[in-house]
Amino acid sequence: MEKVEPRTPVSAAPPPDDGARDAPCELCGLDRLACGRAARIVKLAGAPRTVKRLLALGVRPSTVCHVVGRSPNQGPLHLRAGSVHVMVRADDAAHILVDANDEAHDPVPEEALP
Repeated sequence: MEKVEPRTPVSAAPPPDDGARDAPCELCGLDRLACGRAARIVKLAGAPRTVKRLLALGVRPSTVCHVVGRSPNQGPLHLRAGSVHVMVRADDAAHILVDANDEAHDPVPEEALP
């Protein structure tokens, strides 16, 4: 009988280590933030249809957004923007420009993390 390694839960999977994640930046894509980090949304870019959908869901400029979890291998990100929880493709998250150095946002509460 072969030994099977326990699987890491999707929301607890570490982000790929490419050396640039969580580095200080003026404006960076939301996909660059690590789990548990928060940042203020500065600009939504990308396909107009996607931008409209994000705005309708409450993901808009000046909103504080928390990265609650992420899937491995560049999968979707679990975000909390205000009181809304939403899953966003990593490609779309790259077009959400955030200011991670903004001191006005609060850290993610422990009960919100998986």
